[in-house]
Amino acid sequence: MSSLAFFVATSVGAPGPMVNGLLTWQDITEGPLPASVLPDNGPPPTALPAPVWGQEKEVTKFTRLLDAFFAGDTNFTDWYYPSSGLSVTSVAGQCSNASGGTCTVGNAGAPCGGSGQSQATADGQCSQAISLDSTALSVGRGRRDIENLTQAANVDIPVISFVGSNGLARVPGAMVPFGTSIHRCTAPSCDGVTDRVVDASTPNPAFPTLGGVAGGFEVYVSEGFAHVDVVTAEDGPDNNVIGPLAAFLKRNAQ
Repeated sequence: MSSLAFFVATSVGAPGPMVNGLLTWQDITEGPLPASVLPDNGPPPTALPAPVWGQEKEVTKFTRLLDAFFAGDTNFTDWYYPSSGLSVTSVAGQCSNASGGTCTVGNAGAPCGGSGQSQATADGQCSQAISLDSTALSVGRGRRDIENLTQAANVDIPVISFVGSNGLARVPGAMVPFGTSIHRCTAPSCDGVTDRVVDASTPNPAFPTLGGVAGGFEVYVSEGFAHVDVVTAEDGPDNNVIGPLAAFLKRNAQ
């Protein structure tokens, strides 16, 4: 469904055969699916911004997803659009030359790249993100239409996040700007001393060392999942949402 718009990208099967001049749809329960819709996009990245990676999966039932656009309290647009996506508060950088150039997108004009660096590494040096406090987006710019989110420093409860390797946030490193903008976790399930983000560059920027349960900041990746799949996918061995979320809720139940 990514051809409609990136924010509704969902893995819902594949086009089926033509029947009486009409194109049918092959739902994920009507396998096997053609190999053309299940490409392998390669190993996990180590740098930011992260590309699409991993073995693609088709995990969302088309028939179930359709109701989410119009049925009662499950209306997709009602709960999606009030949210502020990562694209609002971050930008993937671009460097003019991996061997040594300047940032053309992101931290524009800043030096980037260097001897032996890949284009992805050089681009990552230009990427920028701001914290949940988005005052800088509107104050002084006359943009009253942009919401100011200024309470990040008061968030002291455990946080859990889920990303898909085919989505918009594809690796745990994409959540680091948020993790570093919020208060240290003071809930009983946290140890009170571990940072939300322990080391943003180890073992690498794409998969940094996060605080986990002790620090109250967990990020889980579902390989091959598209943007919306993390909330629409069926239960199964590829779904890395259900288990961690259940454990999180049990651990933090009051």
